[in-house]
Amino acid sequence: MTMSAPLEISSNDAINICQWEDATTEQFGFDPRSHYAELFWLPILGPSTMWLLRNLAQRFDTEPDGFQLDINEASRAIGIGSKGGRSSSFNRTITRIVNFGMGRQVDSATIAVRRILPSLHAGQLRRLSPTARRLHHHLLEERTARSGEDHTRATQVALTLLHLGDSPDIVEQQLVVWGVQPGLARPAVDEAWASKARSDTRQAEDELTHLMDA
Repeated sequence: MTMSAPLEISSNDAINICQWEDATTEQFGFDPRSHYAELFWLPILGPSTMWLLRNLAQRFDTEPDGFQLDINEASRAIGIGSKGGRSSSFNRTITRIVNFGMGRQVDSATIAVRRILPSLHAGQLRRLSPTARRLHHHLLEERTARSGEDHTRATQVALTLLHLGDSPDIVEQQLVVWGVQPGLARPAVDEAWASKARSDTRQAEDELTHLMDA
């Protein structure tokens, strides 16, 4: 993936940064500041690109709707030059973010950047050392098992809250407040809501049967 109109920036420029929303990646992906990103994305993206993604993730924590990024400050923060032009270090870093699918160009002054990074695909995994590939496989196996357990717990909590009378939207918000990942909270609430509906239907049928037999 390439940028249709590469940014050409100077040390006095700022660019607009917004979130690239991707529900699937946000549900199953990894924070740029995570151990996964350090172990597996760093060798693929390179240090300057990885550090910029980490810094942007930090900004998104407090400015989720987007922000203006001062090029000079951002360049100094990750230890690269800020001189403008297509060949500038910062411009190459932004280009790598887009080329590796970590961001996309919205217009000549705006980049949408992932807040959560996807897993490496097969071609990228082949670029890692054999030891790193084995570690990657083991980590994802553990994560899959843990994710299943987390989903079960979140669904049970959601079902309890629904039975107490909370609406699905309120339950989803409460799960997130309690530390459930947003991408996991919605499916848990949906499953709990369906379970509650089945339970309510059975209860109504039992009550109707009881009335007819009385």
